[in-house]
Amino acid sequence: MTNKFLKAIWSMFLFGALLVSPSHAQREQLFVGARPLGLGETFVAIANDGNAIFWNPAGLPFLKREEFNSMYSNLYGLGLKNRYVSYLRPLTDRLAFGADWMRYGFEDEELAFSRNQFALSAGLALRKNLSLGANVKHLRTDASLAGNSEGAASGWGLDLGLLYAHEFTGVKFLKQLRAGLMLHDATDTRVQYNTGKSEVVLPRNLRLGMAYQPFDKWRFLHEPLLALDVDDRLHAGSEIWLRHDEPKSLLEDAALALRAGMQKDLYSSSDEGLTWSAGFSLKKDFVRFDYAYTMPPTLPASHRFSVSFAWNFNPHLVEIGGAHIEPVFSSLARHYHHAKTPVGKAYLRNKHDAPITAKISFEVEGFTKGAFTWPVKVDTGKAASVDLFAVFSEGLLKTIAIENNVKGKIKVSYNYQGRTYTEDETVRFLLHGDGTITWNEPRKAASFVTQNDSLVRAFAAKDYGARAPAWIARTEIADALELYEAMRAYGVRPTRDPDATISAATDSNFYLDTITWPDALLSAARDFRAGDCEDLAILYAALLAGRGIETALLKMPGHIFMMFNTDVPAAHRHALPLPDSLLVEANDMLWVPVETTMLPASFLAAWQRGARTYAQAAHAAGWQTIFVRDEQKTYPPVEHAPIKRKWFSPPDSASIQSALAHELGELARMKEQFLSESFQKILDGHGDSLNVRNQLGCYYAGMREFEAARGEFETVLQFDSTYAPAL
Repeated sequence: MTNKFLKAIWSMFLFGALLVSPSHAQREQLFVGARPLGLGETFVAIANDGNAIFWNPAGLPFLKREEFNSMYSNLYGLGLKNRYVSYLRPLTDRLAFGADWMRYGFEDEELAFSRNQFALSAGLALRKNLSLGANVKHLRTDASLAGNSEGAASGWGLDLGLLYAHEFTGVKFLKQLRAGLMLHDATDTRVQYNTGKSEVVLPRNLRLGMAYQPFDKWRFLHEPLLALDVDDRLHAGSEIWLRHDEPKSLLEDAALALRAGMQKDLYSSSDEGLTWSAGFSLKKDFVRFDYAYTMPPTLPASHRFSVSFAWNFNPHLVEIGGAHIEPVFSSLARHYHHAKTPVGKAYLRNKHDAPITAKISFEVEGFTKGAFTWPVKVDTGKAASVDLFAVFSEGLLKTIAIENNVKGKIKVSYNYQGRTYTEDETVRFLLHGDGTITWNEPRKAASFVTQNDSLVRAFAAKDYGARAPAWIARTEIADALELYEAMRAYGVRPTRDPDATISAATDSNFYLDTITWPDALLSAARDFRAGDCEDLAILYAALLAGRGIETALLKMPGHIFMMFNTDVPAAHRHALPLPDSLLVEANDMLWVPVETTMLPASFLAAWQRGARTYAQAAHAAGWQTIFVRDEQKTYPPVEHAPIKRKWFSPPDSASIQSALAHELGELARMKEQFLSESFQKILDGHGDSLNVRNQLGCYYAGMREFEAARGEFETVLQFDSTYAPAL
């Protein structure tokens, strides 16, 4: 149950509780309708047929049909005749009108009494699930003795109603909850006699009601209802319809409803007991017959008979049964530029006896480029989940700086018997501001890798003086090393993510996180060039991508780091003489993992930490590898709103070159150690083999390490000067 629904229900009932008091407890109204009376007079929250005019006119706009309703009863078998007729008609999807007439009276040879009540009714839907209604009514009473009038009188009255209905989707045994409030005779309806005397004949009466529907249907059981009303009495009732889904005869094609109810006086000083009621309905096509039997504790039982006719020359065959829109992020503006990915879902119900092809559109005024429309097919008698698409304006989205609660409009149109019908619904959703993301779909982070940003390109394109040996220069490691050391010299450093603690505490990937854009980090003053794990990983990925290097973001629970493609195929592993523990094989290539939160530590330290983290977490739950180049096809990079200080002062090249020389020296040492250990393993297995030494010389030559290759060949020739492969 949603918070909004709870608030609406509580507000309605608290308002009603303030108005209900013993002074308003004793009602004088005579209630009508075989169906409501069979339910124990619980109809304020149900209000879904022609009786709604009398019981709660706020239900009229929900009916979507014309209906004529009638009732007759001889009350208590005493000759007190009660007649009722009503008619309702919807004018628009939100507005309906109605009229009714109710009469009861007694007549014999000497004494006669009658009361006639005429009412004009209107109901207006304020929202899809909330409506107001009102009746303006005229009363006329007359009493006669021996044919002579003894007291004709007339007056005007006003009824006010409120109805709230909430439909649930995907909740077991909870299909719909309804709450209603009806204030009969809000102004204490008064009549004036011919003599000039006036009196209140219908004092104000407030009724509160609730109705609960657990499901639509189960086998042959349809639309079960439990209802509760409160005024000066407590009312309770229940109803269920029995219907064959595949009727084989006229009898099976009809629907039967069974109902029962009770009511008890809350303010009587004596315990009069309960009033019981029961009834049934028979429905075939557009005709329905209702019967009710009520048993008061101190009066004879009464029978009530109703006949109603319902028709619709303007049918609403497709109903929007709710919708959900995922939060929209201004940081992903280009992702929404084309209608390729759904932004949410709508739930459509086809009430026709044949499939319907409709057109559905979704529009957010001020943010989308009009309404994007596409066809959908809805099977008969079924609720369908339909994807919603929208084309958002990239320019408008990028101007959103903070979170906004916005309204979108869903419209469904279809043709029936040569006419076009339209249904629409307004749905609210969140539009998040610049730099925000949730990690339920980590691939979205690819949009933040802004390699085409002017500041990122400038930083990445600068030559910082790296001069690497051939075996490194032929890979992407040299560029990656140079840009890492440039970041290090520039003062980029890690800081603790304040959102990480909250996200971990809530154990949710839907917590709203903030990412600092790469250009914002680069243009910040030196003391503010700090970011959390995703900020630094994304900055480094953007700089590498600025040099054409493929990157991937590595997402694990509570942390992100990255890796880059060395441009060395896994099949050519020998071209990269470094330990296996430092490399990752992915997409048939060799990659280097880097833990950027190691800044301001060295590149090798960040590489080694990244390799250890990868080895420990790569197969754990929640791990995801985000190949940026691939994911940017879905989540293109976005240049966010311009910032005032879009420039940077290049870091000191001398300090970078010094660090580069040290790092390259360490890499050379690691390579020699790796080759030495590899060579020793081979010799341990094959002895002092001339063939093995010759192959090692060829390996060095392939790596363009010609001096090392010459040394191996000369060693072979010292043992055998005629060994042809070494010559």
